Amino acid sequence: LLKDGVVRTLVKRGGTVTVSYQSYTSTTFPVDLRSLPGSLEQVRTSVDLGNGVTGTYYDENNAAGKPIDGVPDNVTATPFNQAWRQVTVGNGSNIQVATLTSLGGTRHHYYKDNSAVDPQDTGDQRSFGDSGFEVTNPTSKLFTITTGQYFIPAAQGNQGATYNQYFLNPLQVTATAESQFQTYLPTLSRN
Repeated sequence: LLKDGVVRTLVKRGGTVTVSYQSYTSTTFPVDLRSLPGSLEQVRTSVDLGNGVTGTYYDENNAAGKPIDGVPDNVTATPFNQAWRQVTVGNGSNIQVATLTSLGGTRHHYYKDNSAVDPQDTGDQRSFGDSGFEVTNPTSKLFTITTGQYFIPAAQGNQGATYNQYFLNPLQVTATAESQFQTYLPTLSRN
């Protein structure tokens, strides 16, 4: 764990780098599975909320939102043109954006909201607004996934497309020398 000025945390493990600020966390993780035999069936990155959490789920195909309540919903997973999803709960909103490089395969939004016990589900074996991105039949075993997590205050409506643009088009800083002013050194004289 490093502290670097206003950067809250900077963690590097293996090739994975995580940078966190007050309301934003970015993680870049390169994946190399070339030594594994066979082919990959799927790659998924998602966030599963705690048991009983309620709120609203948004993505590019579900702009009006779907309730997070542990009851399965019909959610449109494609097209997958914008890699973002938003989860809004009473105290705030989390918007996850991503770039999925060199994966190939078929990309779609992933969403599962089901309070029934599923022995195949990791953790508490339930899914409350489990959401993110999934690639089926990826064509590469060498790829990088970069995700950004924005944490915005209060329960807000759909803001995902806006934050996706922030992620894809970050502010750029440029410094240039100012040439219209001349600099003079003061002269001192002793009487």
